[in-house]
Amino acid sequence: MNNLIPLTEVFLKSSEYDSEEKTVMKYYSLRKIYINASQISLLREDEGLALLAHQGNLIDGIDKRARFSKVFLSMGNTGTTAFSVIGEPEQIFKKMRSK
Repeated sequence: MNNLIPLTEVFLKSSEYDSEEKTVMKYYSLRKIYINASQISLLREDEGLALLAHQGNLIDGIDKRARFSKVFLSMGNTGTTAFSVIGEPEQIFKKMRSK
């Protein structure tokens, strides 16, 4: 269990279609997750979330300069699972190395 690293996930809480704007409105939220560092197979910057934050369209109160990473976990024969988390890839990598 000492391989677990705490991260803050950004997840899609809900979405709805805005007929006046003719677009889908997405609502995001945060939650604490613990990821097994030995299962991380890929880290990369999540530029999509960074753009939403910069535009002020992600989560109320979040810093527009916030950086985000996409963390991919190897799930064995079933493939990979991805999570979007707060923090740049270098920060996540440092947390992995400390475990």
